[in-house]
Amino acid sequence: MATLQDLIDVCRHEEAIYRPSGRNNFTKYGREFGADGQPWCIMFCYVVAGYAGVTLPYKTAGVVDLAVWASRNGRKRTPDAIQPGMMVAFDWTLTRTGSIPVKTHAGWCIERSGRTITTVEGNVGNQDEVVSRTYGVDDKVVWLGVDFTDLFPAGNRFIRYPKLARGAKDHAPTGAFPDPMNPVQTLQNALNIVSGREGEHPDRLAPDGDFGPLTEQAVRDFQDFFKVPEIGGTVGANTWEVLDYVLDLKGR
Repeated sequence: MATLQDLIDVCRHEEAIYRPSGRNNFTKYGREFGADGQPWCIMFCYVVAGYAGVTLPYKTAGVVDLAVWASRNGRKRTPDAIQPGMMVAFDWTLTRTGSIPVKTHAGWCIERSGRTITTVEGNVGNQDEVVSRTYGVDDKVVWLGVDFTDLFPAGNRFIRYPKLARGAKDHAPTGAFPDPMNPVQTLQNALNIVSGREGEHPDRLAPDGDFGPLTEQAVRDFQDFFKVPEIGGTVGANTWEVLDYVLDLKGR
């Protein structure tokens, strides 16, 4: 079964190896999609999904058409809810409707950090490149997300979580665990669980969504105990992976 990491790896690989043909809109993505010579941002998204081992449930070369389908089939997400494994639709007209098809665009979200998303997109710029870009979810050009996360399961429950370090803050902590929209709070709750400091424990970390000195020390203690190969106090992929493993051991 394909995973989210497969999609991310394929997107990054295509970004690294793709070289424009020099012929406007004539690409391997268009050929494989079946519409060579046409604008290919959506085609890129479909083809790389296929490279990752997933056939998307609806095939179209039009961003507006995909947005309509997503809305009708429960896969439309607001910009604030966009996560890795979602296709991102952009509306350069700033109408928030995508009513002028030539002014729309799309790419895959491969990372989220706080209120920032990173995408990999094809058919970009005058050279028709494959590039990664970063946007704030409040950026008006970010129109909507099309949710395909069910087709790219995470495996590691925290694979969609961002890198964190002291000073990071959640936008609106909820108290839920886990909560992808509040990664610092999720980290604090996870550390409480694995250290046996839940509930009314006197040394419990307050899950306040604020990565302060106490949270940093708890991270350092966790990394030291489990020999996590990460820069002390910084939470990256290695720390998230070990947290996931320990939580599994605890049946959580």
